[in-house]
Amino acid sequence: MKTLINKISLILLMTTIAAGCGSGGGGDSAPVVQPVTYLAKTEPADITLANAPTLVVNALFGGNLASDIPIGVSVSDDEVLAGDVVIYDNLLSMFHYSMDDIIGTAANGYRFPLALVIDETSPCDSGYITSQGTLDDYTGTGTLAINYVDCAIEGVIYNGSGTMYIGLNDYYSFNATMDFVLLTMTSPDFSVSMSGSITIDDSISGNRFTETITMNNVIKNNVSNRMYKFEDYAKTISINDIYLYDSSASISYSGTVYDSIHGGITVNTISPLSFSSYTKAYPDDGGTLILTGNNSSIRLTVESVRHIMLEMDLDGNGSYEVVRYVLWQEIGHYSSLDLTDSDGDGMHDSWETLFGLDPSADDTGGDPDNDGYLNLDEYQGGSDPQNPLSIPATP
Repeated sequence: MKTLINKISLILLMTTIAAGCGSGGGGDSAPVVQPVTYLAKTEPADITLANAPTLVVNALFGGNLASDIPIGVSVSDDEVLAGDVVIYDNLLSMFHYSMDDIIGTAANGYRFPLALVIDETSPCDSGYITSQGTLDDYTGTGTLAINYVDCAIEGVIYNGSGTMYIGLNDYYSFNATMDFVLLTMTSPDFSVSMSGSITIDDSISGNRFTETITMNNVIKNNVSNRMYKFEDYAKTISINDIYLYDSSASISYSGTVYDSIHGGITVNTISPLSFSSYTKAYPDDGGTLILTGNNSSIRLTVESVRHIMLEMDLDGNGSYEVVRYVLWQEIGHYSSLDLTDSDGDGMHDSWETLFGLDPSADDTGGDPDNDGYLNLDEYQGGSDPQNPLSIPATP
């Protein structure tokens, strides 16, 4: 079960993007460091067909992040932003790695001995983490100074010093916040830097496990110089039966993500994305999520385990005048997702290209796989119009 909890927690690393400068930080006499400051676009984003894929990824994955469970969309982009995809997972992995070593896990109970004075060095795969501080005798709360010194965890190297604030609610719930002036994360695939805080709230009530990750920080991709700012960006995952291997689960979102190119998008959950089994790669029900920009918005609804419906109000008149059916695999390669409908046949261009149709001609009435379903039916149902064994889903 500990493995399950850790795996679930890893998810939330989603919530965000990353860190990583390489040389910086550790040691007993670390130099004064300057935080990452967001000096980019802070206005709400003007949503367009061109930037909608990026804004959806920002809202769902905290800026091109992805996690394996339960929203297992592996955003594997070809851009330099591809490195950002794994950052959130790595950041959470680092957080939980530290927490597990200090106070245990939700599955096995959090341990807070009386008068717990912490002054220890914990090894990473290479490098180490130091933690110093005191936790209250009765409440289990306290403040720890955390220092990552060339700390390698699963191929990612962390450097930086921060403060961890810990609160214990009871034997099976706690909250903790890590606040960094500067944290860097480097790997062969990415280099990013982060300043600000990440908060984790974990609890088990009966068989139900809930974890919320909240981010208030700034992150910079040191390769592309693209920046992100998170304001109360929160992602909550709930597993309905932690002891059941294929339990149902849900995930919800709130808060605002800014990126330095497009500006801000605020996400609100009307209904969580739902998984009939958390072992599924993608949600198979749920939504609506509302993504709001500058007098424009996107409404996201899950149609099936294969695809979602995006309804867009681009002119701010309150009517969702543009509708697109988008496969999760297209979200996974969002930089090549073209929501333009050049021929006006109701199917977006990149979907038609993906399945060998003609984006310059109305081919809604074709049935290339002779399965009895027209191309438009396959489009709206999230199926492959070239495969007779792939039939449209019924929402």
